[in-house]
Amino acid sequence: MRTEEHPPDGQGFLWVQPYEPLAHAFPLGGTYLGGTAGEGAWRVFTADGRGVGTIAIPAGLVVTQIGPSAVVGIHRDDLGVESVRVHRLRRK
Repeated sequence: MRTEEHPPDGQGFLWVQPYEPLAHAFPLGGTYLGGTAGEGAWRVFTADGRGVGTIAIPAGLVVTQIGPSAVVGIHRDDLGVESVRVHRLRRK
């Protein structure tokens, strides 16, 4: 399974988005057929590679920053208008 990695968050955790062919085809040189940006369950790992959980990312959100208490991303509506969205995190 190919994954897309984001830099570690401010707490040292690595967030990995599973590869979705329809959502990721265009950046890889394929044809974009639709897809859902960052939507889905992302896996979270410690710096030493131990899995610590998953996080559900809302449909259409392209994650740009992962902070200690929120995920920030760009959302595009049906008309193509982009807006910044902030989704709070509750860490355990």
